[in-house]
Amino acid sequence: MKLFDRLKQKSVGYYLFLVAAALDVITLIIYTVYIAGGGRADAIVFIALVLSIVVVAVLFFYEGLFGDIMAAVPAVCFAVTLAFTLEGGVGNIADSVENIVMYGHKELAVYNYVLAVLSIVGFITSAVACFMRRTKRHKRSDE
Repeated sequence: MKLFDRLKQKSVGYYLFLVAAALDVITLIIYTVYIAGGGRADAIVFIALVLSIVVVAVLFFYEGLFGDIMAAVPAVCFAVTLAFTLEGGVGNIADSVENIVMYGHKELAVYNYVLAVLSIVGFITSAVACFMRRTKRHKRSDE
């Protein structure tokens, strides 16, 4: 029951973080499929996505001094994910655009595009949520 009470105290800002965490999970799954298909694997992408999920989970319980700093972590993690997935897939994208086979796998370019879009949407969602309150304001009894 305490969990539901805590959820009722959360504002739109925290629910945007939950959307970002859901995008993290989807991105992690698609990145794993991309790697299984022969795409380049970067451990930093896994670390960034898992770190983002962990921070959102911690922000559910923690509202202390470092909460505002921790709120910026998911946006940074999405930016890192975007950079490394595009950098690792530049050969795939180039081969797809030019319709040649040089040093990438043009059939994997679709994954690079999807990962880029998910990362951009996740970044924007996290950045907006970063500047919003995570808990509702309580009305004072003297008002």
